[in-house]
Amino acid sequence: MIFRQISTCTFFMLHSDRHPDISVIIAVYNAERFLRGCLDAVTAQTLENIEIICVNDGSTDGSQQILEEYAGRDGRIRLIRQSNAGAGCARNTGMACARGDYLSFLDADDVFHPDMLRRALCHARKADADLCIFRSCQHSEKTGLEQETPWTLKVHLLPDCQPFSPEDAAPSLFQFCMGWAWDKLFRTEWIRKEGIRFPELRNSEDMFFVFTALFKAKRICWLDDVLVTQRTDVGTSLSNSRNKAPFCFYDCLVMLRKELEKAGCWIAYESSYVDWVLEFTSWNIKTLDVRARQQVRERLRREGLRELGIEQAVRNGHYNRKWETSVENIFGICSSLRNDPIIKEGMNPGWRRLRESMFSVRREGWMKLVRVFGFRFRLIRKKKLMADWDGLTNRVTEMQSRTVDWQKAVQEDQEKLMSRASLVEESCHEAEMRVGQLQHALSELEDEHRTDRAAIRLHQERMAAIECHAERLEQIVVQDCKDVRNAAEKIRAEVNLLYKHLAYPEHGRKQRDAWALMSYNYAGDDYYDCDCVNLGDYIQSLAARQYLPNIDAFIPRDEIAYYSGRPVNMIMNGWWWVCPGVDELSERITPLFVAYHVNNPEKLTSSMLAYLKRNEPVGCRDLSTQKILLSHGIKAYFSGCMTLTLGRNRQWKGGNGRILCCDFDLSDDTPLARYLHETLGEAYNLHDVDSCTQLTALETSQEERFGAAESLLDQYRQASLVLTTRIHCALPCLGMGVPVILVVPRYDHLRFDGLVDLLNRVVLHEDGRIESHLCLQHDTAGSDAQVRNPEDYRIYRDLLEDRLRTAFPCMGCVVPNAGESA
Repeated sequence: MIFRQISTCTFFMLHSDRHPDISVIIAVYNAERFLRGCLDAVTAQTLENIEIICVNDGSTDGSQQILEEYAGRDGRIRLIRQSNAGAGCARNTGMACARGDYLSFLDADDVFHPDMLRRALCHARKADADLCIFRSCQHSEKTGLEQETPWTLKVHLLPDCQPFSPEDAAPSLFQFCMGWAWDKLFRTEWIRKEGIRFPELRNSEDMFFVFTALFKAKRICWLDDVLVTQRTDVGTSLSNSRNKAPFCFYDCLVMLRKELEKAGCWIAYESSYVDWVLEFTSWNIKTLDVRARQQVRERLRREGLRELGIEQAVRNGHYNRKWETSVENIFGICSSLRNDPIIKEGMNPGWRRLRESMFSVRREGWMKLVRVFGFRFRLIRKKKLMADWDGLTNRVTEMQSRTVDWQKAVQEDQEKLMSRASLVEESCHEAEMRVGQLQHALSELEDEHRTDRAAIRLHQERMAAIECHAERLEQIVVQDCKDVRNAAEKIRAEVNLLYKHLAYPEHGRKQRDAWALMSYNYAGDDYYDCDCVNLGDYIQSLAARQYLPNIDAFIPRDEIAYYSGRPVNMIMNGWWWVCPGVDELSERITPLFVAYHVNNPEKLTSSMLAYLKRNEPVGCRDLSTQKILLSHGIKAYFSGCMTLTLGRNRQWKGGNGRILCCDFDLSDDTPLARYLHETLGEAYNLHDVDSCTQLTALETSQEERFGAAESLLDQYRQASLVLTTRIHCALPCLGMGVPVILVVPRYDHLRFDGLVDLLNRVVLHEDGRIESHLCLQHDTAGSDAQVRNPEDYRIYRDLLEDRLRTAFPCMGCVVPNAGESA
């Protein structure tokens, strides 16, 4: 078998660990002409605590060089490159890695006013708003003039209060502002919770995003100030692609209608939606060329009313009357026919369209009939043919005179060609003689080169042998490095074990006749404010249960200081100082401190430290706890977790061929999920996985919780690979031999130091780096790599068992079956 270690990978590097107030997302595509002005305006903002995410959407000009230049000067700028997929996809990419409290979007050819982000942020936070809207103005590149745009925010349509809800502005929800993303500020947590994203279309994607956010928001505020300048008449803008994709606006309107129906808001906002469909459709058709305009109009007349959900409203005239002409031109429905007694409600759609066409002809009068039958067309065509005939006659005369000139020129060219042909014949004769001489010289050179080729072939064979030998030496060196690294890890663990035996020799202690096991009530004022049970606690108790000859009492962790029952021995693993005023355990408990964890160092009192001092040495679950206790003069050593011993009676059988995700969603678009897909996608099917959770209902009994913990362990053992964010899922899997990867979205030194070194792990650091340590194995055929567990944990497992047997000689003689309930 061949083993290799995957090196640390880095997706991106931030220059600051400070949490930003706003994430400014800039989609860049061939914008080198205006990009410097855009970046200067953002970096010069009076609000300095921001991050600037620039997504290069496959630019082919000098935009990438400009972005790298500014990123080198300003540590707040983060660069992302992707192949060209449109502004919507670029903004989604930026949103996925944004860390700010609020999101701000900016096109690469637009400009923020210097105080824009600070003022918008202050107003949004003061109103506790999900969405903040402000005014903008336009700068024309053709005229160089700047003009006001009061229609971008129609204050007279807004409610009198701030902040307001969408229901307060229901009649004009889609009319009081524009569907642009760059003149608004969005709360990041709310956008992610609602799952609002830009459609990956070539245009109109910001309209869908903005209006979906409008009707889903709880609190909306606005500023009656101009804070953004939009450039117009720019040929390279991301929005000038309508003729290439003329149906994008239509698809966005259909998606908006479906979102309204899905959210149960259709009835409340139908009137505003219908008026917006007519306005937006009319404007889009005017911006298209003739061919695209005809395609869009045909589709709208064929299926637009039904798919857009406005058929009943349009046919009944339930819309703003200023769109009468648009309804007639776009959908072919005449407003004068609505009150005609022949066109009745409930009529068959086919008959209705036929009668509408007939009455449309009657209404437009005789001029339309003349055009239909072609009278006017033939008259115009006759006049044009007569004019064309006169032009053709003149053209023929001109061509005849030019033909005579061409004939004379051809005769002159023939004479010149004859003279040149004689010269060519003489040159060919001389060339033939020269060719003969060259062929003779070539034959001599071939004899010489034949000898040289034999020498070159011998040299190549020698080089191939040297390269083969070098490859074998490289494989040997790599394997030696791996062996040295593994040996170093084992030596470190053995030194720790030796240090424990030499520095803290264990002696048998006073042993009582009864035994107790820890349980959990999840109560108390100083405990977690939770409404569920973490089965990881019960899995630790199951690990301790293996070594108890019998169980005479279950003592809840929350009441461990007040126990007044029969004197008992008890394994004190995990953490347990969670009740106020508790400085030591009940005197009726003889404790054995192994796998002990200090979860809150600030709450360690002198009484607690004195109690630990009386019961030293203390086996610590993590290196942070060991360091804390040693700093207070308490003998402590690193023992690992009790769950490392679960493999004694619960061994993995090879798995069912499927991946199990415990409290981790592999389908999320996060850096960790993307990294695992890239690393393991060839060896495992990551698109069809099983899932589970370590949490269960608080209302369950202790027996039900222990039973659920046993079932969870069985579920781990059936998987071929486990991906989890839970340390008390990863460590039991390691102990039972189940291949496991610990996924750490946020590294906690207090909980993880020392433990993660025993595991396969993928860690996302605060600066955005992804650190991975995975043990992969290949078979001799070189097939896809499979995950295997490191084996250093065995030394700490043996240390734990030795500690238990030494402290209580009768402990460890009874090990229940894996399926036996606690």
